[in-house]
Amino acid sequence: MAANKTLSQLRESLQHLGIQQGPSLRLRVAYRRWHWAKPPNTVWQTVALLICIGSLPPTLARNPINAIRPDESIPYMFAFTDLKESLQNVSHLPKPFFGFFALLAAVIYIPLIIGLSLGAILPGFTLGLFLLVIFRTSHPGIMTEFTAITIKRRYDLLMSVSNAVRACGDARKASVESRPLRLRLVASTVNEVSKAVRKAYRTRGTIATFSHRRRLMKTHAGVVVAALRAAEARLDSDPNQALHDLGVLMLKIAERYVDGRIGQLLDEDEVADLQPIPDREPLRLILSAVLFGAGATGIVLAPVPEAAQTYLVGVCGLLVLSLIYGRGASKALGILTALRGG
Repeated sequence: MAANKTLSQLRESLQHLGIQQGPSLRLRVAYRRWHWAKPPNTVWQTVALLICIGSLPPTLARNPINAIRPDESIPYMFAFTDLKESLQNVSHLPKPFFGFFALLAAVIYIPLIIGLSLGAILPGFTLGLFLLVIFRTSHPGIMTEFTAITIKRRYDLLMSVSNAVRACGDARKASVESRPLRLRLVASTVNEVSKAVRKAYRTRGTIATFSHRRRLMKTHAGVVVAALRAAEARLDSDPNQALHDLGVLMLKIAERYVDGRIGQLLDEDEVADLQPIPDREPLRLILSAVLFGAGATGIVLAPVPEAAQTYLVGVCGLLVLSLIYGRGASKALGILTALRGG
């Protein structure tokens, strides 16, 4: 099982770092729950979700069969003729560009058209597919906290810790030539742990949305991030000890997160004299919105075929996210969807 492999790698990495303590029973159970909730195949899940979206208009229509006709009451993107017209509008472009637009249109439209047809034939298809693909609950209740999406999101921090500890273990046993690359990987994975720590008070599910405790949790998360960065900074002076210290800190963070102690992820003596690191995510969001808006405006004003503008705006959004978020751009795609109003 994937969970057994993850736990085995975690124990092995801890041993390489000289840490005798292994993951507790609660932590092992949490890892198994995360692997249960993880989507089996992201690509197929995305295709199924597009089919689900495509089946929504006929499902909601009074006359489902009429919903598949290109009518003004149906969103333009759901009309069968839209795919053909879009390709005709960009057919004069150079072959590489036309091939790109054709592939993008096929990836998006074909699942939508399949869903449109299924939704017209089986009006209840949308709800059934949505529940089957997205929620996959292990509980008779549908909208419960036991849904797969909620469980995966709740324990994503543990996988970030597992990846970071494994990176530390690989760096500890790496040769002189390969160690620089391994240390850069350590810095990257520790950064992912820091991001997960900042979201811990939201993902753990123990604090209400408008609770006054959220401010205290944000402050504590900033201090924990400062402790991780302080340990990471010692990689340049005493790498072996720094890798050991990072492993100890991250294992403790994971254990206490599982126990719900998000206000004491580290002990007081471990965060003494440290100032909280500010969260710059809101600034990144604002900068993304400004650059994306400027790029989209330029594309609309440029002499570009109308059918190609939508695709170019999407590409512009991907470039902006890649520029600002770097390797984390894939996780920031939800921001692009929000900016486009999707």
